[in-house]
Amino acid sequence: MNKLLLILSMGAVATTASALPRTVQGIPYRVPLRETSSQRSNPEPIPSEADFDFSRIKFWAGEGSNRSAVILQWTEDDEVSALVFGYRWDGSKCGYDAILSIVKTYPTLYGSFTEGGTYGSVVNGIGYDPAGDGNFSVTTSSGSVIYPDANGLLDGSAAGFDGANATQPDDWFHGGWFEGYWSYWTGMSGDETLEYSNVGCSSRMLKDGSIDAWIFSPDMSRTLLKPWEAAPSPDG
Repeated sequence: MNKLLLILSMGAVATTASALPRTVQGIPYRVPLRETSSQRSNPEPIPSEADFDFSRIKFWAGEGSNRSAVILQWTEDDEVSALVFGYRWDGSKCGYDAILSIVKTYPTLYGSFTEGGTYGSVVNGIGYDPAGDGNFSVTTSSGSVIYPDANGLLDGSAAGFDGANATQPDDWFHGGWFEGYWSYWTGMSGDETLEYSNVGCSSRMLKDGSIDAWIFSPDMSRTLLKPWEAAPSPDG
């Protein structure tokens, strides 16, 4: 990664209240009686090569000569850094292929996705089991408990995860559409910033050196990226 002019602040995460975005994962977003505005004018800085580069990634999903970094960030109090995963491929792949492959192959990640639709596929929710005990489930706002399948996938829609939480207090889960959402940011190795994506992940075609960041935005307000840290290798 080329030396960058902007270096990511190593301080605590900052949250700013903002008007609702015009799009959520590429889908036009409208809520009555509330003015909307784009977040694309507020890019996220990428760390300098001295702070992070692809060689530091410990977990790679997929196989191939092309490499992409995928960053995941929840809003947990004990979450010091955003976690960085890697994705390898040959041929033509999109951002949805990357996040789905990582969730399905990393043993302590869980996710819910909606495929297809007018505007493409949607990330409904993503969970993480930091302790790695495998005892993961999600409790919805109505009290229903949802368990992942053998691939770590959870049934449900984005709106159905509004107000949902990990059942176990030491696990992490965020999902939703109207009370919070997974915002999508994209860039390339060598860029100075990540940009808020105006297309969904199934419309984002990957290139060697792509960077995709998924940042959960509680209460539809922007949360800034924390320092990057490679996700632990499942093999220890």
